[in-house]
Amino acid sequence: MGFTPAERPRIAVANDGTLAAIHEPARVSVLELPGCAPFTEVDIDPEASASDVAWVGAPPRLLVLSRYAAFAPVLLLDPYGPRTIAEIRLETPMKLFGTVGSHALAVGAGGAAVLTVTHQRLTP
Repeated sequence: MGFTPAERPRIAVANDGTLAAIHEPARVSVLELPGCAPFTEVDIDPEASASDVAWVGAPPRLLVLSRYAAFAPVLLLDPYGPRTIAEIRLETPMKLFGTVGSHALAVGAGGAAVLTVTHQRLTP
């Protein structure tokens, strides 16, 4: 009998095709492409009700949004550290719906936010 995870991993590939993020409920594994060699992991807060992961910008930066009952922190990470470049807190639970270039769309019950990534900043 094989192992079946409770939730299937999700995969996000950077726009330039050099990195992939395998998103599981408790962590994100970052791999270099095309060889698929894993080189770093990012832990996801187990207290969060859910999380979303996406790539933004050039060079690729990892965007991690975690949902809680009343808010959603968003981290912008340099995957080669990994290290946090910037962090913001959205004052309502939201979900990442998509990215293009250096922008990401987060949507919640109360509205939407366009998140913009610059060299060292993340702004709604």
